[in-house]
Amino acid sequence: MPSDLNSSPSHFPGVTHEMLTNHGKKIINSSIFVRSNRLKQLFNYLFQETIEGRGDEVTQYTIAYDCLKLTRTFDAAQDSLVRTHIRRLRLALQAYYEGIGKSDPIRVEVSKKGYRLNILSGQTTAKESVFDQEKPTLAVLTFADVELSERWLGFSSVLGDELVYALSGHPQLKVLGPLRMSAQSTAQEKADYALSIGATLLLDGSISQQGEQVVIIARLYTVDGRKQLWVKRLVLKNDLAEVLKVGRIVCKDIGGLVASEHGVIASYFTELAATKPQHKRTVFDAWILGRLALREFSIEHLTRAVQVLEEALQVEPREGLLHATLAILLAVAPTQPGWEEDYDEERVKRHLAEAVRYSPQSPWTRCAMAFYCAVTKDHAGLVALGRSVREDGPVNQTLLGAVGLCLCLQAVESDLGEALIDEAMAMNPHYPLSLTLGKAIKATQYGDLEEISIAINRMELSSYLPPFKGNEEPTNEELAAFPRGGWGIPFLRAYWHALRGERAPTRFYWNILTYCHGGDVDRMLKRIQHLWSPLNVQRYLTVIAPLLEASSRPSL
Repeated sequence: MPSDLNSSPSHFPGVTHEMLTNHGKKIINSSIFVRSNRLKQLFNYLFQETIEGRGDEVTQYTIAYDCLKLTRTFDAAQDSLVRTHIRRLRLALQAYYEGIGKSDPIRVEVSKKGYRLNILSGQTTAKESVFDQEKPTLAVLTFADVELSERWLGFSSVLGDELVYALSGHPQLKVLGPLRMSAQSTAQEKADYALSIGATLLLDGSISQQGEQVVIIARLYTVDGRKQLWVKRLVLKNDLAEVLKVGRIVCKDIGGLVASEHGVIASYFTELAATKPQHKRTVFDAWILGRLALREFSIEHLTRAVQVLEEALQVEPREGLLHATLAILLAVAPTQPGWEEDYDEERVKRHLAEAVRYSPQSPWTRCAMAFYCAVTKDHAGLVALGRSVREDGPVNQTLLGAVGLCLCLQAVESDLGEALIDEAMAMNPHYPLSLTLGKAIKATQYGDLEEISIAINRMELSSYLPPFKGNEEPTNEELAAFPRGGWGIPFLRAYWHALRGERAPTRFYWNILTYCHGGDVDRMLKRIQHLWSPLNVQRYLTVIAPLLEASSRPSL
């Protein structure tokens, strides 16, 4: 440190060394840093290197050797320890400036490019902080033992390791742990500790014996406010043979529910991202807003998601996940009532090419390929993708379901499409019921009235499709309650009733369908056929049309 503490270093004009050192001391003595010696150690090291002008020379290896005192066998490509601590530091600094240091005249941030600290005016907001890369971080606490017999002692540690291993494979979730805390720790103490290491979610639970059974209870809740997102109770036989199975049982059950792309974590963060101010959004927020548009497909969500994704790409142009999401939205948007833009194939191709460039093995990139093949009627490419999804690169529920749905929508290799959908839904009970649209379409190829009805009824559980009560014209209240993005359900419902020769309900659901599209039948058919097989649509209309009034009959 220079001897003249009042001098202003050239790399921080207007800020003296004394001001910097005092600010650094205030940060590490704050409640956010005081409980973590590792965070204080890392901050002090980066802070000193930065104010001495050596910030650009800091690497993962200098942090590992000079700061963390790791052995010389450290391999940054294989060991994520440094990156994990950097993420924790970034979150801790963010929490400090959102609370204690809100009005501080100096602001310290971890650079996105390298490992130096950026030292800014307290009024400055760096552009790169608008859409940072942070994802939800889940801390897994070792489950508490409750009066376990000797044969089960130590099992909670094994289970913690298994859960962390299983959940760490999820591409949009960071996992820390398993972390050990005293059995007497309160919920607030657990939440405070999780916050201090940068976690936003906590997974904990207990293992107890009840007679001849072992009971495992797991809970997922948020660190801020401790909002419970999910709870599960699993009862096992008190038998040593069960020990060999329990890890797989718990990981499959909890892993699918907690870390799935369509589970409670994604739902919670989708709600959170939708209400965040623009300057607080992250790349993850932009992606899940795109997911929200794909799940509910209201025109409001769709237009907003496209806007947010494009804003995020201005800041993070090399983020393949954003390019892939935008490619999917722009590919299927012309099916949506209220979307006024024409289909721009070159725009979709450009984003798809960028997704392939930056994230070639991402399941989300391959989902974008599937939808692009569907709207361009590239059946050979779609079938090849469907046959390869289990073999080439990571596989998840979204990829299986999206490719299967596209195959069914295009009425090509529908058996394969249905098999992929069944596999996706078996992997994750939280998978959206919209996938049963593919199963319903598959059933129509064989005129299987029972299977069509089962699939449609499952979709109607979450679609708000009004039930037929005898009137051919739906009421204004019924129309207002039905989301226009769900037009595929009344289309198949009308077809199902037409197959049964039921004129009144066929007209009822046809009227809902035409309402979704503003009464413009020709434009409605163009939108439907953008993503669906024209031959399938024609087959449905051939059955439906004879039961309609002449004035509302489509031209065949």
